[in-house]
Amino acid sequence: MNEEKDARLLSRAAAELESARAEFASLDGSASASRAERAAYRLQAAQEAWDALHATELAA
Repeated sequence: MNEEKDARLLSRAAAELESARAEFASLDGSASASRAERAAYRLQAAQEAWDALHATELAA
């Protein structure tokens, strides 16, 4: 059951990272500074979450 939970967490983290990357990539020159900042923060947080989960998986 623990492996199933880990797989769900990894799947969610991967989906969030993919979504954050797409949002960041979709920004154009007309995007407000606050929107760009939020997108960059979301991308950074998603990447950090992915890295942390992936590191935990490798350590196990």
